[in-house]
Amino acid sequence: VRILCTFHLLPPPHPKHHFAITTTHFPSQVGTLFALSDESGMDPSIKQQILSEIASGKHLQVYTDPAASPTGFPFKVLQIDVGNTLAVPEIYDTRPRVCNLGYLRVPYLEEDGKLAYKCPSEPVEDYVAKGGDFEATIGRKCLCNALCADAGFPQVRHIKDEETGEKKEFVEPGLVTVGDDVNQCASLLKQREDGTWGFSAADVVDYLLADLEEKEEVGSVQEQLKELRP
Repeated sequence: VRILCTFHLLPPPHPKHHFAITTTHFPSQVGTLFALSDESGMDPSIKQQILSEIASGKHLQVYTDPAASPTGFPFKVLQIDVGNTLAVPEIYDTRPRVCNLGYLRVPYLEEDGKLAYKCPSEPVEDYVAKGGDFEATIGRKCLCNALCADAGFPQVRHIKDEETGEKKEFVEPGLVTVGDDVNQCASLLKQREDGTWGFSAADVVDYLLADLEEKEEVGSVQEQLKELRP
């Protein structure tokens, strides 16, 4: 979903971004700007929804969710209250839990010594039956399915409607992860002829390098002045 490029911090970082190229050895990553660029693999409809919100002047919020990932690793979640995303409480609450991809499962031994797998994002009764703690299931999201949906490849399941008894199609929702600097995309946005918003990866690179080039020019002048001093 993301195109990641490694940059290095310039102390102190410029307020418009936290990244710049330098010769120091403190690597950081630029993920959000590239993830929302034209060339990224994020589902176009999700990407356009985010960029349209930013273009409207809305300040998007990012929440570091300590429970979202089945692994327990803190996960930054974009708090956007529209669209098919697990950040919307109603969508999270009504999603039928399932572990059908299993990329984040952990192994455990059954009573007979056989190796098996469990995940706190699977159905609660299944996880508890495998010896898992009920508390570990609270607030857990299925990142395997959600991130596939972000990339435009949502799993499609047929589930039984509890009211009618008929099977209906269920499309897995996404869960957008971005950095705290997501609103900085506003300075890069361009509206297209069709009314959509966007920017290219090249725009991101130019944006990141602009101040560095200016700083290098200033530094060069300062060095020349030092040489002229008696």
